[in-house]
Amino acid sequence: MHLGTHVAPPLNPDWPYTGQTVWGGRAADSAAGVSWDWIEVAQGVIAIADPMMMITNLRLIGNEGEVLTAHEAAPHLNGIVHGLPWQAEVQRALEESQREERHRATGDAPPARRLGSRGAGSRDSGFIPLA
Repeated sequence: MHLGTHVAPPLNPDWPYTGQTVWGGRAADSAAGVSWDWIEVAQGVIAIADPMMMITNLRLIGNEGEVLTAHEAAPHLNGIVHGLPWQAEVQRALEESQREERHRATGDAPPARRLGSRGAGSRDSGFIPLA
């Protein structure tokens, strides 16, 4: 499930948008999560900034029962991430951030902020005003 996405404000208008996204889930008495940095490589095209640098509390086990190193686990984590709808969540957060930037630049009151989705396929229909 999507736990959150952060959009970093660009330091220069010519630089791409970047940020982090966090996903996680529960199984029995355990919880697991994975987080990674992303970058907008072109308008509407979001990619993992560094596929070898995912942060997770997962411990992946090899064929001999050994715990895989971060380098050995990276292809497996990328396979998991590839199956998530993460780019749509990042795009949603990026569009919201850009709307807020436009409103700050014009001095207009920002629009009501839509709460992010929680869980696969679920939508939070609530709105909260931004102060």
